[in-house]
Amino acid sequence: MKRIGILLLGIMLAVVSYGQSKHVWQSQDYEEAQKKFDDVQAMYKKKGNKTWSLKLLEAFPIASDKTIKHQYVIKCDTTFSADIISNVLSAWCKIKFPDAVQSNVGSNENFRISGILKGVGQTTGAYGTYINANEEVIIEVKENRVRVTSRIFKYIAGTWKGAEHTTPGDSYPVVPDAKQKDSHAMAFINCHYNGLLTVSSLIQYLNDNISTIKNDDDNW
Repeated sequence: MKRIGILLLGIMLAVVSYGQSKHVWQSQDYEEAQKKFDDVQAMYKKKGNKTWSLKLLEAFPIASDKTIKHQYVIKCDTTFSADIISNVLSAWCKIKFPDAVQSNVGSNENFRISGILKGVGQTTGAYGTYINANEEVIIEVKENRVRVTSRIFKYIAGTWKGAEHTTPGDSYPVVPDAKQKDSHAMAFINCHYNGLLTVSSLIQYLNDNISTIKNDDDNW
């Protein structure tokens, strides 16, 4: 009887575990990048934004088009159709950028959306600066995987002289002798943080919201 009881308990635990199992979306490259960011922050945050941003630039070089760019492939441990993934991520886009207009690129499985990151850099005083940044998110979907790209392609600085538009690649810390070092160092740090946060949010949304498994044997 004791052996039967143990066997029944094992079956029950297996059923519960199966019922609670979740399909996992993850990106090893993203996890390594997030760790790299956290390590730089832990070592240099207390040294001030200018030093911190310079070390962050060493860890994450500026892209060839002078943008702050984070691109990662996210994969799942099971198979979902591109249509299912696209529908879920379309909903995520509306939450991430509620005021933006989504545009499809070529097909429903490839789309982009953009929004404004407000107050990523600022300094106070008579000659203070307040910086917003333009972020573009490009999502490419294939069966079982997603490639997400976050691009910070423009700073919009409000200064006592008026609005100034620059790219991250034309600003500090990429250009060491550029003006407004303090505000742009802060913007550089916060834009990297937000780019990684965008990817983290997308991964979490996939893990929380995809529950329908594609059945490859449903043509009967």
